[in-house]
Amino acid sequence: MRFPFLLILTSFLLITSCSQSKSEPPIVVSNGEKEVNIIFENEVSSLTEFEYQELTEEATNILEENPVSSEEAERWFIRYYIQKEESRETWTNDEMLKMAEERVDYEKAWKAYAYLEYGISATEEAIESQIQYNLEVYRNSLPPAIQGISSGLDITIEEYLIEFDRDHVERTVTWQKLMPILLEKHRNESAERLDGVYLGKKFEEEVREYMETQSHGEQ
Repeated sequence: MRFPFLLILTSFLLITSCSQSKSEPPIVVSNGEKEVNIIFENEVSSLTEFEYQELTEEATNILEENPVSSEEAERWFIRYYIQKEESRETWTNDEMLKMAEERVDYEKAWKAYAYLEYGISATEEAIESQIQYNLEVYRNSLPPAIQGISSGLDITIEEYLIEFDRDHVERTVTWQKLMPILLEKHRNESAERLDGVYLGKKFEEEVREYMETQSHGEQ
């Protein structure tokens, strides 16, 4: 089954319209002494469409004066900038710029490790199929986040789902394939609940170890 995902940032939440979306794991992104917890579950945003638009425009203005290394990092800065408002964080712009760059590195490692260790990746066909499904799901019921961010970026809803949110779609498709393998791997472990949250944490630990190994190998 495909799960429609969209970005609603309440402590930066990736929301799905399907109740089974609890399978998406939390991600922890290191930022010096800070850790940014990215949690995926059903929540309702407190921001309005106009507030999302304003925050997105503010973030893009900051990026014009503080360019980052890639479009991926730009997307993550915008997301963190909105998360700051949602979660009432005290991050500075410099901290969020650094967090965005680090998150790009983590996401690349996450995908690389899923393929190298488990042979799992998201095909272009599967990504496109999920995107088309998302378009159908949200065509007549657009949440404020999608509307506001799209307006703030001056792009269409279709461009938002096809381009801006494409990395989330790829992660979702990959995780759908990865979770059954991890469930079998950790089936005999003693845990309060052997669900997506637990499996996500275990996989995140593996990715961190992989990143450490790669870092040491480059030295």
